[in-house]
Amino acid sequence: MRRAMFVVACVAVMGLGLTAHSVSAYKATQDVKQWPARRVCITYLNSVVGPQGREAFTAIKWHYTDSADASQFKWTQKQIGRASSVVLARDGDGLFAEVDGKEKVRLSECVAALQLGSQSEVRETEDSRRSHTAEYFLASPTFTRTDTVAGFPVFVWRRYGDDGGWGESSYSPQVGATALSMTLHAPDGFESRSVAIKVEFL
Repeated sequence: MRRAMFVVACVAVMGLGLTAHSVSAYKATQDVKQWPARRVCITYLNSVVGPQGREAFTAIKWHYTDSADASQFKWTQKQIGRASSVVLARDGDGLFAEVDGKEKVRLSECVAALQLGSQSEVRETEDSRRSHTAEYFLASPTFTRTDTVAGFPVFVWRRYGDDGGWGESSYSPQVGATALSMTLHAPDGFESRSVAIKVEFL
């Protein structure tokens, strides 16, 4: 029952895309006090990790956010089974992911798959403007540490569940309210992860 509830929670959090302390990561965000709100297309690599720490990559997800506060978005994903390795590479046609040394998945699909039909203007709110500053993420009682995801300094928030599980979301002021990585850790030790591997500003 707990595993079933955990899977439901994973789908909800990863579908919405909302939810070692590094001083240099914090300082990097101080160069710009408030980053501009921009449309963004993010490619994620999804995986599951067992209690023994073995990670299996399960899907590549494309997430397009059409507003500064992440209230308008589209997403789709391609299942890749339970791959033991996913390697990023480039060829004459651009960036791709090589799955278990066999299948090539093109990563330029993000904009092509999700941008069409999303013509809404970026609408900023006071909260969305704050999400483009380092201070906004540092002020949260759930702030845990800083890290780096897809080359971006991020602020990690951690929330604990009543059942002993926890969830972490990593945010960059450059991106705003859309998390660049999400981890859900179940009480039995299983984890579900979604980590950005490519970020495209539009």
